[in-house]
Amino acid sequence: MDLFLVETMSNITEAKAAIAALKQYHKQTYIGLTLSDDLSNTLRSGEALEQAIERFSDDNIDALMVNCSCPEAIDKAMPVLQASGLRYGAYANGFTSIENLAPGTTVDGLQARIDLDPKKYAEHVMGWLDMGATIIGGCCEIGPEHIKYLSQQITAQGHELTTLV
Repeated sequence: MDLFLVETMSNITEAKAAIAALKQYHKQTYIGLTLSDDLSNTLRSGEALEQAIERFSDDNIDALMVNCSCPEAIDKAMPVLQASGLRYGAYANGFTSIENLAPGTTVDGLQARIDLDPKKYAEHVMGWLDMGATIIGGCCEIGPEHIKYLSQQITAQGHELTTLV
C-alpha cells in the first residue's frame, strides 16, 4: 500500500501545510502529532489536541496518530483520539523527556528511560489497542526487543498483525 506518513508534527500549521502539499498525489495520508510530556493533551506548540483534530476535519486524512511522545502522554490522549471518528494509533518514544530538545540539536543528548522495558511498553500499547487504536509501533528508544515482545503480546491476545511495508 502506498501512503504518506507525516510524523512528529509539533504544530497545526505545519501539519496542515503537509496535508495540503500531499493532496495532489491522491495517496492515503497519515498524520502523526507529537504531544508535550506534561500530560496536557497539547501539541508541543501548546495547541490543544482537540483543536488540531477540529482543524483537520475537512482535510480527509486517513489516520491520525500521536508519536514521539512519552507513553503516559499518549495514554491521556487516547480518549481524544477515540472520539475523533478517525482511524488512529500511536507509537511512543522511550526518553525521559524531549521538552528540552533545542532546535538544531539531535536526540543524542537525551536520556533513555530505564523504567520502560518491553513488558512495560507493551502494557501501554495494549491499553491503546483496547481503546480502538489500529496503528501502533515504537519511536526513538523503543527497540527491536520492545517490538518483538509487543508482537508476541498482540498475537497472544488474538489481534491480527499487518504491516504497511
